[in-house]
Amino acid sequence: MNKFKNIKFIKFDINNRVTLWERYVDNIDSQHLSLALNPSFAQIFSNLFGMTAEYYLIKDEELIIGLIVGLKKSNKYYSLPVLSNGGFFLFKGINLDLNKLYHLFISKLNSKFEIKSFNKFSKFNFSKKVTIYKELPENDELLMSSFKSKLRSQIKKGIKNELTVKINHSDSFNEFYTLYSKSLHRLGTPVNGKDYFKEFLNQYQNGFISFFTIYYKNQFIGTSMCFSYRSFFEVMWAATDPKYNNLSTNMLLYYEMMSYAIQKKMKLFSFGRSDIGSNSLRFKKQWDVKVVPIFFNYKQKTNNIRKFKLLSKIWKFIPYRLSLIIGPLIRKKLIN
Repeated sequence: MNKFKNIKFIKFDINNRVTLWERYVDNIDSQHLSLALNPSFAQIFSNLFGMTAEYYLIKDEELIIGLIVGLKKSNKYYSLPVLSNGGFFLFKGINLDLNKLYHLFISKLNSKFEIKSFNKFSKFNFSKKVTIYKELPENDELLMSSFKSKLRSQIKKGIKNELTVKINHSDSFNEFYTLYSKSLHRLGTPVNGKDYFKEFLNQYQNGFISFFTIYYKNQFIGTSMCFSYRSFFEVMWAATDPKYNNLSTNMLLYYEMMSYAIQKKMKLFSFGRSDIGSNSLRFKKQWDVKVVPIFFNYKQKTNNIRKFKLLSKIWKFIPYRLSLIIGPLIRKKLIN
C-alpha cells in the first residue's frame, strides 16, 4: 500500500485500552520500535507536565495502518517529550509519504503543534539533535568483534584499571542522581528534581528500568539509567565524573550496557539523543552505529530555548547546591 485512499485519524483511549494498544504495536516492524510506543509514558508525561494524552489510530478506509503518540496542553499538540523520537509509526508493509501524512494530520488538528520526528515536514522547524542506534548481535563475542581495535583496547583498558560495574544495586538511584545532576550543572543545564525521576520508577510498566554504576576503588564514577520496551533498549540518561575519564569509564559503561541488553534478548540499542557536533556524538559514533537526525516541527515561528547559549553560560556560575533547588522549578516549565 503506497497511496492515500481515505485516511482517518481516530482518537484512542490509551489509558483504558492498554492491552489493545499492545496488540496494535505487534504490527510495528521491530526495526522501528521506540520507547514512545510504550503506553506507560502516556500516564507518566501527563503527570509530569500536566498534559492530556492524545493518541490516534491511523486508518485507511477501515484498515488500521499505523499509530500516533502525543499529548496536548493549552491547545497545543506535542509528540512525546524527553524521548528520542515520537510522532507516527506505520505498520509493517505500509509505505506512505510520511511528510504528506503529517500535513494531513496537522490540517485536522486545528491547534498549535510541536512534533518531534525524523521527518522535516513544516517550514518552521529546528534541528540540532540526532539519535543514535546500534543493532545488537546475538552474543558478547560478536559484539566485541563489531568494534574497531582501538575501541576494543579502550574497553579492556577500563577492565585493567580495575573498574567494576554494579547493576540495580540498593543505592544506584541516589548515586545516579548525584553524578547526573553534577554533570548537568557543569554543562550549564538545569536538572530535574529526584521526584521527576521517581515518577518513571513508580509508573513504568511493559518493560524494565536498569541502573548501571561504574566504580573505581569504591568511588562511583559513572552511571546511567536505561529503559527497555520489547526488544528495544535505550540509555535515557548517563554521566561520568570527568576526573576519572582517563580510566576509560565511559567505554566500559557503554560496553556493559550493551552486554546486559544482549543478555536480556534486546535487538536494538539506542544511545539516546546528542547535539550535532558535540563530544557526546563523537563518542557515540565510535560504536558502529546509525545516526538519525531529529526535527522539531512547529506550526509557526518559535523562539527556541535550545538556542539560548548565554543562559547556559550563566547557569554554570550558580552554586551546585542552589542549582538543585532552582533547577527543578525551571524544568517544570520546559517540555522537551
